[in-house]
Amino acid sequence: MSSDAQQFGQFLLTQTIDRVSGRALPYCVGERPEDSYYLSSLAPEYGIDRDEDFEAKTRPVSHGIEFKPIAGSTGTVKISFDLYYPSFPTYEEFEALRTNGVQAAKLEVADREDIEIDDVDIDDISTDALFSFEEMFYRRFTVDYEYKGKLSDIPAAASTIESELQAAVREAFAAHAKTYLVTADPVAGAGLNRSPRELLEFDEAAFEELKNQVSTVPLGEYEWGLGFTTSETDGQLTLELVNRPLSETAGDGNDDPFVFNPKIAVEGRFEPYTFELVPADYRYDQQVWAKGHNCSTTTSEGDPPTRLETTATPSEPVYEFAFNSDYNTDFADLTDEATLQTLEDIAEGMADYHETWATRRRAELIDEMELTDEEAQELDKAAADFKQELKRFEHGIEILHRDEQALTAFRAMNQVNADQYDFPGWRLFQLVFIVCNLSGIVRREHEWAATDYDEAADVLWFPTGGGKTEAYLGLILFNLFYDRQRGKQKGVTAWIRFPLRLLSRQQKDRFLQSLLYAEQLRRKPEWFDGAGEEFSLGFYVGGQDTPNAIGTDRDTLRQAFQQSQDKLERECKVLDECPVCESSIDVEYDVEKNSVFHHCTGPDCFDRLPLYVVDRDIYRYIPSVLLGSLDKISVMGMQPRFTNLIGNVTTYCPDHGYGYSGSCSEKDLFDCAGKLQEANSFYDPVPTLHLIDEVHLLSEELGTFASHYETTYLSLCELLYGKTPKIVTSTATISEYERQIRNLFQRDAVRFPNDGPVQGETFYGHLTKTVEREYIGMMPSNRSHLYAVLDTVADIHQIIRDMRTMSVDDLRAATGIESLTEQRKAELLDLYETSLVYFNNKTRKDRYRENIAKYVNPKLKRDGYEDPLIERQLTADTENPEFLEQLENPEGIDFKDRIDTVPSTSFIGHGIDVDRFNLMLFFGYPRQTFQYIQSSSRVGRQSDVPGFVLDIFDPIKNRDKHRFRYFEKMHQYLNRTVEPVPIDRWAKFGIERTFLGVFNSIFLQYYRPAMFRKYELTIDGETDRANVQKASHLYHLMTNDDYPELTEANLIELVKRAYGLDRDGSSNEYFEDQIEHRVRQVWTYWKANLSSMQYPEFPAGEEPMQNLRDIGDQGTITPDYNNQNFIKGLTEGN
Repeated sequence: MSSDAQQFGQFLLTQTIDRVSGRALPYCVGERPEDSYYLSSLAPEYGIDRDEDFEAKTRPVSHGIEFKPIAGSTGTVKISFDLYYPSFPTYEEFEALRTNGVQAAKLEVADREDIEIDDVDIDDISTDALFSFEEMFYRRFTVDYEYKGKLSDIPAAASTIESELQAAVREAFAAHAKTYLVTADPVAGAGLNRSPRELLEFDEAAFEELKNQVSTVPLGEYEWGLGFTTSETDGQLTLELVNRPLSETAGDGNDDPFVFNPKIAVEGRFEPYTFELVPADYRYDQQVWAKGHNCSTTTSEGDPPTRLETTATPSEPVYEFAFNSDYNTDFADLTDEATLQTLEDIAEGMADYHETWATRRRAELIDEMELTDEEAQELDKAAADFKQELKRFEHGIEILHRDEQALTAFRAMNQVNADQYDFPGWRLFQLVFIVCNLSGIVRREHEWAATDYDEAADVLWFPTGGGKTEAYLGLILFNLFYDRQRGKQKGVTAWIRFPLRLLSRQQKDRFLQSLLYAEQLRRKPEWFDGAGEEFSLGFYVGGQDTPNAIGTDRDTLRQAFQQSQDKLERECKVLDECPVCESSIDVEYDVEKNSVFHHCTGPDCFDRLPLYVVDRDIYRYIPSVLLGSLDKISVMGMQPRFTNLIGNVTTYCPDHGYGYSGSCSEKDLFDCAGKLQEANSFYDPVPTLHLIDEVHLLSEELGTFASHYETTYLSLCELLYGKTPKIVTSTATISEYERQIRNLFQRDAVRFPNDGPVQGETFYGHLTKTVEREYIGMMPSNRSHLYAVLDTVADIHQIIRDMRTMSVDDLRAATGIESLTEQRKAELLDLYETSLVYFNNKTRKDRYRENIAKYVNPKLKRDGYEDPLIERQLTADTENPEFLEQLENPEGIDFKDRIDTVPSTSFIGHGIDVDRFNLMLFFGYPRQTFQYIQSSSRVGRQSDVPGFVLDIFDPIKNRDKHRFRYFEKMHQYLNRTVEPVPIDRWAKFGIERTFLGVFNSIFLQYYRPAMFRKYELTIDGETDRANVQKASHLYHLMTNDDYPELTEANLIELVKRAYGLDRDGSSNEYFEDQIEHRVRQVWTYWKANLSSMQYPEFPAGEEPMQNLRDIGDQGTITPDYNNQNFIKGLTEGN
């Protein structure tokens, strides 16, 4: 049973489709039908060059279906379509047109005079907006035709069917003409000499008298030619309806030669095609029963289906996932003595599930699904993968049994969640994932806890909105509490990075909220009694979001922040309210510390929040958790202070925190030389967790560059301390994840959770029959792609405005929602009144924005709608995304002042959670399927409130046409159609861009602290600690045999390790040669030129990458994977 929200959304979309197809009204007024309606129309074949690509795609002349009938079977073919002829309105139609004209004319005056529309006198209105008989008027009629007989006989009967179709047109036209006028001219009232103002006074009698004066014509004056063609090849039958006018002059006069809303339906018995464009999997039905031509297809329910038909608006639902609630996962029961028993109950359930899967259910599935031996092996492998999940989970429970500190940390993690969340417990997959990964943390303290999986990269793979963030947040909380107990009192515990610079407000708030609740628990005597330093968060994005530094010779922020609080807040404020008590936030610039702090104004809260937003503050205060953008890893090649974040500290200032290599961090502003202290590395300083969210976005050049810095970071950790962080990644959409992880980290990949025995089912839950999201496709014809989207958006918001003004009784009758009340009407409108529009690039998005003002809003006024559309964009470069608050909670904002439409780019798919996003349009299909899945999942995020996604495909693009043709099957397979991530760490172009950054990372993060600690140099009579960033020091170290660490050979070896060439036997001859050549080139250049430099410089003015998107001249990176046929099918159509 559908929810009232589903009925409401379906009504809105149905009404929209009726408008764009011409089905909303029985007539077309003001322009020719082919200029008004752009969904599913056939242009006349004459005048269309079917070999000319653009015209053939945008103005199709035929509509067809391909299928494979069972030999000798009988069936029925049903053909229907709409046609238009010049006519004249009835009195009821005239009244409606007149009323709309008056409304539009009054709006024109109200807008010009800046008065309310109700205050406009009808005598003051202009006649330009009023309905007149000078406007075109066409009337629609529908033709239905049916053929019965052997389906294999259709080719022989094609000419007969074509003749019968023509007869059906004549009969339908004649029947229609008995009720309505057939006029000689679509502007039939032009000669009646009645002004628009006169028509305002007409009653029915006056109208009928005038109507009798209209010139009519015999039915034979208008004729339409329809062609019916067939072909049969290897058992496949193709039926095609062609708009083939009887003469080449059709449409030159008053008739309209276009055919609208064609449909072909076939009833009978059929053989399926095999859908081979996606990877085979026994869980998925690869049968396709029909293929459309200039359309899509759908089938009746049943297996096999007995009806196939073409459709201009294919649709396919995606269903809600119901999480397994058979086991206790409540936070409260995981904080006390019941913890271990609660987990063991889950382990027992997992074991039972696996046992059933591997025995009884295996036999049943092999029999029911008729699995081949190969498919049975796939089933067995999936069961074995789940068995490994069970073993990891059991090992995690063993760790909690053996390590009291781990058990306390686990209980503390659950207590934090119990304190902060208003839901009672974990989703089952979250809890199992956390326990499975305990070994990757506890192994840092106890070798016995280690497993083979700890060196691998975990891939948390779950649909968007499923709770991945909470899962790895739980892991971070456990890690923090465990560190404080085992002796790690300070330093970075976890570094999590997002592939976008602009992190959403929700993500920042979510992380800080968890850390604040954890900090409250750390301070409590009954838990940890304030052990170690406070838990703190470093918002590590810098540059475009918050300052990298304050008070340097490259900025004026120190003075500006002292003079202007507004400037300080614009540059540094990242919170509006406290995540704990919801009090307002003040931002303070501490002049003496040269630091920025956020303060909660709540009376019993934290006061100064443990949050650092300036990069320099992060380097000197070393927060417990780093939250930032992917790009920040490239700072290793430029910023010597970065080494503090991996515990490689050398210098401490009691006033300003950790410095670097004998200097106070704020040495440019303060003289702290007499206060500086030697800093010893703290306990187990390497961050334990290295997390990357939405790892699928690390692709192409970005992925290649990131891969080099990832292995550089890991190699530095191993070089310094013999340890590397546990890698955890997450994604909702990825294909060939093992290959991507291998390219990124030179590590094996472990996916969690693995597939279950059948589609839509795992131990952790199953798909229900409740619709979460419904996808609808359409391909415009005879209309530019942009204006098709604009007109569709205009229609949607006109309908929303109509529904707002409808009475509850009328809306109840229209939607079929029997329980509709005034309050529920308002709630439903609130859920669906905002359209989210996705664009593949910013140029098209900007054109859409311009045309909302220039095209859509004037159109709304002409149609009598008072309130214009308000648009606000949502993209990665949106400067002030605070308007999300208005989108989330518009209560108290008048409807006319609310945001109506939100144009967006792929940014919308990453962490933007607005419950009122339930209606989305796509301006063509995104470049990558994961973008489509992630972005469309922004709608329908509330249970029982399905989202609706309308794909408006681009008829010019073969890939769009292909997606439209196989719409239903593609959406059944949506996750299976995700393209493999194009990434190749060994791309030759890659090392050209990353070499200097990787090379310099080794100098800054390893050699600078190491040589500073170990050596004093006396140069020109001055003795100082070694500093490889001074040209004279570096020259001395390079040219003197007393410093064996720094040699050309050692550098070559370290750079190779940084590129992952020494890991698991990895080798690449080109990279090895390039590294040796480039290191020697720099080494030779320095030996020849350092004596004339103050600081080391690189040859030819080259420098390390500023960020991972600093790609300079574009290159081509070509991945090597085995899905080329699949990709070719998607991109070129089939």
